[in-house]
Amino acid sequence: MMLAYCVLVACPQIATNPPSKTLDSKRDVVVVLLDTLRPDHLGFFGNDQEPAPFLAELADGASVFRRCYSTTSWTAPAVASLFSGLYPTGETGHGILEGFMAFKRREQRGVSVDVLPLNRLPEEVTLMAELFKEAGWSTFGIVTNLNVGPEIGMDRGFDRFQLYRKDDASKVEETVFSWAEEIASSEPAFVYLHFMDPHVPYQKRAPWYAKPDSPLGEPVARYDSEISFLDEHLANIFGHFGWAEDAIVVIVSDHGEEFGDHGGSGHEFQLYSELNRVLMMVRIPGQDTPSFVEANVSLVDVLPTLLALSGVEVPGGLDGMSLLPLLLDRRWAAAAFHSRPVFSHRLKLSPAPQHLWSVIEGNRKLIFGPEGTELYNLDTDWKEQDNRWPEHNAEVEDLVRKLEAFRSRGFRVVEKVRVGGKEISTLLQALGYIEDEEEE
Repeated sequence: MMLAYCVLVACPQIATNPPSKTLDSKRDVVVVLLDTLRPDHLGFFGNDQEPAPFLAELADGASVFRRCYSTTSWTAPAVASLFSGLYPTGETGHGILEGFMAFKRREQRGVSVDVLPLNRLPEEVTLMAELFKEAGWSTFGIVTNLNVGPEIGMDRGFDRFQLYRKDDASKVEETVFSWAEEIASSEPAFVYLHFMDPHVPYQKRAPWYAKPDSPLGEPVARYDSEISFLDEHLANIFGHFGWAEDAIVVIVSDHGEEFGDHGGSGHEFQLYSELNRVLMMVRIPGQDTPSFVEANVSLVDVLPTLLALSGVEVPGGLDGMSLLPLLLDRRWAAAAFHSRPVFSHRLKLSPAPQHLWSVIEGNRKLIFGPEGTELYNLDTDWKEQDNRWPEHNAEVEDLVRKLEAFRSRGFRVVEKVRVGGKEISTLLQALGYIEDEEEE
């Protein structure tokens, strides 16, 4: 099966369902998403401190992908790619471009209007929970980000689904423990847990928060304390269910966070590494030594990988590829995947529509958007501070053509739903999802 974008651009011939060892019986499948977690804040990714000792312990018996990239820098499109194995763009993509991005309307004729426009996942796009449910798994989802809810269609395929609009890891722990008997008796269970803790607003989580020497370090100190708070609850949950020993586990983040790396904060309209590079680790029962994988992979690869590991047929037409050759340490796999292009897209609608694009192939990353073109060498400049585009050579033109081909996929026409309400608008503003529409 060929990738959808391989029709448009040259890419290695990699089997998406290679001969591989699937597990001897249906296992529980656990997918944990840590919203807004940038991996370089973790010790096993090179940070001087380790705010997440449980994750570090889990990584000791897992495959850790050091070069995993999101399909965007915004939650809704990223999770849609995780669930579908598709990029947001193209006539066969999932079509979720902006999520719960709200536009706070100005007073019109003396009436305050708050309208939240949302794209809805097309029914013909089959999601991860639907595929596992169809294959015999009982499916459970607990989410603390309202971008991953029924309005967009993210709840499809779950037997039990609980959305909390604004809660922390303790609420996820409480809820999943209340479901423990049902999950344990499912044989097997598919569980999706979505934690919001590293997202703004950052709390001072005791006992991990330490006042920094400089006020400039305050956001990072709070952010890291949130990671530690989350990590402790993850340890409790995994200890209770025994997933580290018995389940197929994938832990990912949807995007990162900026702390002045390129002059901004949060996760605004950018695709630099602090936002675009994400955590991905895969743990398989029986694996007891760490494996650090340097090949370029994407969130779209999670779905076909989990299906292939579980012995479930991988549907055709996906943008993602099974990472089993990398998990099995096939000698040819790292080079083949490393030379495969992976893409990202970010949309900004206010004050006028703008698109930001990126492609990564090998050690090169190309970013194209309203401010022009940027080129970075990720081997020597993974923080993307030295733009080499002004001195690029003909060798880079091939990368430009691949990005142009990806951009030419266009955008899928999807159902639009509108959700109104002052309460939701206020909540979104607190979470940084409101963009004020500028006066013309």
